[in-house]
Amino acid sequence: MNLFTDKLEFFDGAIRFNLICLILDILLLSFIIIEWYLSAKKSGWKLDIFHFIILRFYVFPVLLLYPFHASIYNSQVVGQYLFDKGEPFIDFAFLITISGLIFIYLGWHLGKDRNIIRIFNALFKPIILLNKNNIQSSICYFIVMFLGLSFLLYIIFIQIKEGFLFNPRAYFHSNNSIRPIYNLTNIFYPMLVTWTGLRYIAYKRFYYLFLTILLCLAGIFLGSRGAILEIIVIVIIFAMFYNYKKIQLKKIALIAVIFMSLAILLNMLRHSASSIKFSNEIFYGNSFSDTRDFGLVLGMWDCEFLYGKTYLAGLMSFIPRSLSEFRNEWGLGVFTARTCGFDPLVHPGLRPGMFGESYFNFGILGVALCGIIMGLLFRFVDNNIRIAIEKEKDVIKSYAYMLCFTFLMCFSVSIGFAAFYVMIITTISLAIFRQTLIKISK
Repeated sequence: MNLFTDKLEFFDGAIRFNLICLILDILLLSFIIIEWYLSAKKSGWKLDIFHFIILRFYVFPVLLLYPFHASIYNSQVVGQYLFDKGEPFIDFAFLITISGLIFIYLGWHLGKDRNIIRIFNALFKPIILLNKNNIQSSICYFIVMFLGLSFLLYIIFIQIKEGFLFNPRAYFHSNNSIRPIYNLTNIFYPMLVTWTGLRYIAYKRFYYLFLTILLCLAGIFLGSRGAILEIIVIVIIFAMFYNYKKIQLKKIALIAVIFMSLAILLNMLRHSASSIKFSNEIFYGNSFSDTRDFGLVLGMWDCEFLYGKTYLAGLMSFIPRSLSEFRNEWGLGVFTARTCGFDPLVHPGLRPGMFGESYFNFGILGVALCGIIMGLLFRFVDNNIRIAIEKEKDVIKSYAYMLCFTFLMCFSVSIGFAAFYVMIITTISLAIFRQTLIKISK
């Protein structure tokens, strides 16, 4: 047996893993648990934004699910040919991903440096202050409400008209002329839900809670996990931060279970897959499949580094794809779909995880740089969220720093640049409008 290439198999192929990778998996998982415990004991925060992100993006989908990613049952989801080509590379994808995670921890510890803190303060504090004041402003809130609801109603109208109820993503993805409307809906509607939830936490007015619940239910029509589920979890997480001294581990576990369950149910609803076993969707479905999909793309890849092409396409996301031949050729979703033999006009592409894009562009050097930058910014955001809660008891100000997180995610997945541009433009525009009204009122 070759410890570096061969896999152990159990339960008729339901679990397949490489022994060396599993040992690394257990060691890294143990490190995260110990580091989390020591951090919580020292600070009093049983959950903070950094460890939430580690839990959300790494502990469950990467580390805990690693033994299932190479299972033969995955072929029933992705197809036998694609699975046969990508399966030998799943362990490599896993190793790249945990390498990136190690570099995140390195950046996290480097982020203590005062010079780095000064640089980030100079870069981000002005826009963060604008973001905070906008969320607190009633007029800005009503503008966001108008935009969010208008876009959602249009999406629902198109769904009913075209017969794509609960799954508009496939329809809008294949129609370049109206795809930007769907993309804008997936920005403004989650913004509305988040702002409403934050206003309930900050002001304790029941109608904000009622409206938050109502908006979350209506968001099902978007058919997007990020536009519904991630926002619900974020609101709950910041409610926990606001009362961080009362956080209990059982509440954290409950949130993890709710997140996982809703993600799977949404995926099943979107694909009309009520007959799929719940357990199969957890372990072998597409809800938590980033490492597996990263391996599949690696297996079909020609090993020619992209040298920033998908990042440049992301930076150009202010140009509609229908008007940009470069974006049509080198968008991340287009690249992964085309590499795996799918039609980019129909298939949105595979998710190569948090470090897939950096690896395809610049190899392990890109992974290292991406991980360190992410760790530095995680430290900055985490510290300022704690300060806003502990010293000022200001949940809205603490959330305002998540604008940095939106920018941060662009390093991991360049598709996020579109949302970042819209949020920056919206933040500045609302601030200008708000200041204009103040001057007029004087």
